[in-house]
Amino acid sequence: MAWTTDDLGRLSTAEIYDITLSSGPRTALQTAIGNEGFWSDVGFHALAHSFSRAPTHRLNVLMGNGKRVGNGLPNLNGGAYKSQFENRIRDAVRRGDTVDAMVEPVYFSPNSSARPDQFRTSYRVNGGDWIEHTFDNVSCTSRPTAP
Repeated sequence: MAWTTDDLGRLSTAEIYDITLSSGPRTALQTAIGNEGFWSDVGFHALAHSFSRAPTHRLNVLMGNGKRVGNGLPNLNGGAYKSQFENRIRDAVRRGDTVDAMVEPVYFSPNSSARPDQFRTSYRVNGGDWIEHTFDNVSCTSRPTAP
């Protein structure tokens, strides 16, 4: 596993090779990082903790849309990011394939915060071509209205 940062100290790439699967509980740091963002954010692992026990630290955990909301905005962490990136990697590893992955948070100008605007992900199976996805980290700046 490797992490690189930009000139503001924010995560610019996270890489992991030959992923194995593991599990672990949500941590206080993960919850605290999520609370630093929008009300709908969670502490969002760039590389899932279940990937070779990727650590929960400030480079690997970012602010990301993850709470279920009632106003139609997507839940990135439990939705597209999980189904189109994390679960595809898990499925390949469970089949016995060798999987490598990379995540690149994207910060649009003039965003100087630690909350990415997008996540660009790539993974490859058995050394094949990289499969790439870009996920918008939708901002939820207001709370949904009560029914």
